[in-house]
Amino acid sequence: MKRIAEDIKSGEFNKLYLLFGEEAYLRKLYLSRLLTALGAEEGDMNFTRFSGRNTKEDDIISICDTMPFFAERRVVLVDGAELFKEKHEKLTEYLKELPDFVTLILNEESADKRSRLYKEIAKNGCAAEFVPLDEKGLSDWVLRRLGKDHKKIRKSTLERFLSTAGNDLSYINNEVDKLVSYTEGREEITAEDIQAVCSPVIENKIFELVSATAEGDRKKALEKYDDLLVLKEPPMRILYLIAKQFDRLMNIRELQEKGLGQAAIADQLKIKPYAVKMSMPAVRRYSLAELREAVEEMVRYETDVKTGMLDERLSVELIILKYSGTKKDFVR
Repeated sequence: MKRIAEDIKSGEFNKLYLLFGEEAYLRKLYLSRLLTALGAEEGDMNFTRFSGRNTKEDDIISICDTMPFFAERRVVLVDGAELFKEKHEKLTEYLKELPDFVTLILNEESADKRSRLYKEIAKNGCAAEFVPLDEKGLSDWVLRRLGKDHKKIRKSTLERFLSTAGNDLSYINNEVDKLVSYTEGREEITAEDIQAVCSPVIENKIFELVSATAEGDRKKALEKYDDLLVLKEPPMRILYLIAKQFDRLMNIRELQEKGLGQAAIADQLKIKPYAVKMSMPAVRRYSLAELREAVEEMVRYETDVKTGMLDERLSVELIILKYSGTKKDFVR
């Protein structure tokens, strides 16, 4: 990313770029900035875009060999061609002698760093990997994004926002846009603003369901379940996500019993410290044995649904009813 940013700033461009990686939002953002800096626009006779798996290497080579028309540079974008899923020996060899008048940009979701194609790109051009941001990276990105709109946010409020928005940068960006619009005329973004306008991702709605279950609030837990059904979430996916949450509670409880503090637990489980903190009330409600039983039971229910022995909607209701009850309800 840094190399691309430097090229855009200096106006001195490479002949060859590869943008790849799981962080699709940043990859799309940098691709757009690069194309703009290169003056590449749809409809321009010196800009060609190839899209999809059916792109042929002979076509890429042919257009790259075509001199630009009344311009210094021809820009060729190969977008999502999945070039690294097959060997492209001809294209790999061609990259060694790419004409000076062309800038070839490859945009891929993934790239095999062991392949000859990748090694040739890294040797003769710029290969930029876009990986998902960690907690600090997300926090810094949100702060920079808010700073552009002259907004401020407290650390605790920022943690709450990220726990609500998840880690998808595209989704986070949309939620930040909503917050900026909602707080027009006001500098600080508060927890009340987040509650008012931000939509929790499905995983956070599941967390709210599990929290209500752990609090023994059956009515609230069943209401949260109904909300998810209204959002067209399949009961089997809901059951899977509840099991995932209980599995996290089990892991937290196990590490807690080994004497680890919240920060150490978060580090070991590779989750946000705020997520551990928010999980503690539920962790305290159940013993380690009860959490293990819950996870095992949910796996059994999933099997029973798949084999037709249990209705999928009922399976989730039974879990909520059992684990929102008193201790005696846990006994079979």
